[in-house]
Amino acid sequence: GQRKIVETILRNCEYLEDIIRSYIDLSKMEIDDLGAFQREIRFGSEVVRPVVETPEVKENLKRMPVRAAFTEDPRIAGDPELLKIVVRNLVSNAVKYGAEGTPVDLGLVSRDGEMVFSVRNEGVGISAEDIRTRLFNKFERLKQKGTEGVKGSGLGLYICKKIVEKHRGRIWAESEPGRWAAFFVALPLA
Repeated sequence: GQRKIVETILRNCEYLEDIIRSYIDLSKMEIDDLGAFQREIRFGSEVVRPVVETPEVKENLKRMPVRAAFTEDPRIAGDPELLKIVVRNLVSNAVKYGAEGTPVDLGLVSRDGEMVFSVRNEGVGISAEDIRTRLFNKFERLKQKGTEGVKGSGLGLYICKKIVEKHRGRIWAESEPGRWAAFFVALPLA
């Protein structure tokens, strides 16, 4: 009874916060000269770590361990605050759409002059059609089986894509529907 109510309230707050954050982030995004924010940073320790250490990720309501065992900490040129938005969005989506209790696996490697960050979950996955046509669009929310109760603004991935492109990078997704989904961000090494 009571626990359910509290969880619902928390979830709704999270949802509102998502939207508010997204809009604040979007207004920042109008700045075309993101070069102003850019400095040389280490992606693992300065972008991923702080997100993974936040209580909403560590003690998420679905008891999903977020595993980040990196051996590398690639150097890139970027804005750590904007890049944290990307990581936070991808990780919180992985939790939102993942199967309760299953792990979310984060990867980070450098190869061929770029670093590749990945976030993988087990769960409903995403159809190839949706990945191709709708996934990164503004206000687009996929109607998947098993995600009916999940709330979101439909802005998260759109914002991620904008931020990644401003950093001269690429973002894409791969999935086996019904089993897993993975998101990848590639950024040029500094």
